[in-house]
Amino acid sequence: MVGEPAIPPERVRKHVSGILLSSDFAAAPQLAAFLRYIVEKKLEGQEGFIKAYTIATEALGRAPDFDAQNDPIVRVQARRLRQSLLLYYADPTADHSLRIVLPVGGYVPEFVSPERIPEAAVPVIADTGKKRESKPIFETRWIAPVSLVLSLLSMILSLWPELIRYVLGP
Repeated sequence: MVGEPAIPPERVRKHVSGILLSSDFAAAPQLAAFLRYIVEKKLEGQEGFIKAYTIATEALGRAPDFDAQNDPIVRVQARRLRQSLLLYYADPTADHSLRIVLPVGGYVPEFVSPERIPEAAVPVIADTGKKRESKPIFETRWIAPVSLVLSLLSMILSLWPELIRYVLGP
């Protein structure tokens, strides 16, 4: 963030190591590689290299002919990374000595000291006690096609004796 004293790279790397040991990141190697890549590039002062193409080819193992317009892998992984970071920081046992934020619409991470995190940026994940609504067994989009098939089947069955006589002859 502008005007904020720089957080030492060693502190950021140590923090990232802790994040990568968490269950969400340990079970998702692409997510871990994405985070590691963007953090290292930022620490090396190479923010200009933090783009969809370089993330895809250097961190996620995509071929050099990668096309971000046709392959949404970087956008999908960025969304997953944002969500996983929110979940990580929502855990009271997590390291809250600093926070890594991946702003929506970009891939350049921000390193924020906890005292600088605005109240609105702190995720609130609470159990509301509500149960998840279950989907109905028969969704409404299937009613018309199923009704049509059943109507046709009913018509065929009602005409079955006459169809047999027609095919077999008198």
